[in-house]
Amino acid sequence: MQQLSRGLQMQFVDVQSTGNGPSSSRSLQDTDTRKSASEDYARFTSVVMPHLDAAYNLAHWLTGNRTDAEDVVQDASLRAFRAIDKFAGGNARAWVLCIVRNTACSWLRKNRPTAVVTVEDLEAVEAAYAKPAKREGETPEGP
Repeated sequence: MQQLSRGLQMQFVDVQSTGNGPSSSRSLQDTDTRKSASEDYARFTSVVMPHLDAAYNLAHWLTGNRTDAEDVVQDASLRAFRAIDKFAGGNARAWVLCIVRNTACSWLRKNRPTAVVTVEDLEAVEAAYAKPAKREGETPEGP
């Protein structure tokens, strides 16, 4: 699980602009973007990262496979990072696990098509699994 946490750590590249005029306004935008990205990363680290083990456990339970669960958690982490500015506070664990659940459902729909079962004689199948009621035994209406 620590490998997954390490894989989610991000490095930021400084974008530098030199000169005056139009590029100086770009420099301010770059600075704001770096601050915003840095703040988003810090918020992601405090909101999402503590719940990665629970996210993995849920994804593993939903997919039934370790490697599929890792894929789901990675995709869910990316979705959470992109939406971290929309997190309004509250229960971070519930927010993260909701993203994992929705991601797992989307992932399963895309990667595991539903199986179609056809039955030639439905009445024969029902008769094989039906339990006949005892006619000689006591009934609920009886004393």
